[in-house]
Amino acid sequence: MIHLGVINRLTVVREVDFGFYLSDLLSQDVLLPRKWAPLNLAIDHEINVFVYLDHEERPIATTLMPKILLNQFAYLKVKMVNNIGAFMDWGMEKDLLVPFKNQPKPLEEDKYYLIYLYLDEETDRLVGTARNHFYLKDDIAPYKVGEAVEAL
Repeated sequence: MIHLGVINRLTVVREVDFGFYLSDLLSQDVLLPRKWAPLNLAIDHEINVFVYLDHEERPIATTLMPKILLNQFAYLKVKMVNNIGAFMDWGMEKDLLVPFKNQPKPLEEDKYYLIYLYLDEETDRLVGTARNHFYLKDDIAPYKVGEAVEAL
């Protein structure tokens, strides 16, 4: 099954003027626009792509790699705020929405915030939230004293 918000390993099943249709061979196809396709891509080739919804809310594949994946945190910059929420730069053509209901305090343009990416079950859209406490775990870290770690 093709999943939104993650890297999918898909197979090229057909080529059209504007790109390639990719499939996991079990579900529907998704378009990889030609502008993101490697030059040597051909039918039956496998490729790693990120899948998200385009401006018309259709699933689209890209070889661009986002700054955040589904169910992960990232420090993202607000590009714009309007009447529905804040739009974050996550490395895709379409910015990531953080609706006002997902902001503990209003996010401000040109500032960075810790954002969590989830799939909204009501709309089937990828959405960001700054209400991170809902997603943090209280587990005891399995690290040893003196061990190098990477942290955000």
